[in-house]
Amino acid sequence: MTNVGIINGNFGTGDLTGWTATRIAPADLPVVGAAYAHVAGYGCRLHVHEAPAGGALYSTFSKLEQTITCGNKATLGVWYRVPVEATQDKEPGPGTWDALYLEASVGGVGVDTVSFRSSISPSPPWGVITPFDWTHDELDLAASGITAGSYLLTIKGVIYPSVWPSTVGNSDVVIDVAGITLKEGGTISGGKNPFRTSPGASIPGGIDCGRGRKVA
Repeated sequence: MTNVGIINGNFGTGDLTGWTATRIAPADLPVVGAAYAHVAGYGCRLHVHEAPAGGALYSTFSKLEQTITCGNKATLGVWYRVPVEATQDKEPGPGTWDALYLEASVGGVGVDTVSFRSSISPSPPWGVITPFDWTHDELDLAASGITAGSYLLTIKGVIYPSVWPSTVGNSDVVIDVAGITLKEGGTISGGKNPFRTSPGASIPGGIDCGRGRKVA
């Protein structure tokens, strides 16, 4: 398989060359650094924080985009991790956990959605997402209906509050991404818009943190 149609997927330039970085405040802009690398070199940090309680925004995100060109049997690969403890807001009374995601889309079609779920479940207003190490997703774009052509690739960390306007406004997550590749020739695994919880362990009395694949 050959690497095709993607610029600076490993952030080897030490910056965001080839990418367009955007955000909805109070999320920070994506930033490149050696501390965010998977093995060596550089990676990119997406930092997403929920808007303050009572704010007018519905979602906040930190986003990377670029136009890619792929064939009929393309595979998108992404390494990601949550390196530090993160908070997840749960509104008191009726309500659900805020949705904390890493999303990948190609041409507006969701090809991967990773949902970060609290590994422990204290009383509202928040839960705790425990850190987890690097995990690799290898995604078959054809399974999501992506044929040969040029598309906008989006890698996004995002928070969707469970109740709006929020009365708590404290969900916060840092996601590192690295080694973003686009290859031709099929894939080992993947599928159409898999919806998975994040890797981790099931803690007694808590919420199962995930069924994702852990790769050393």
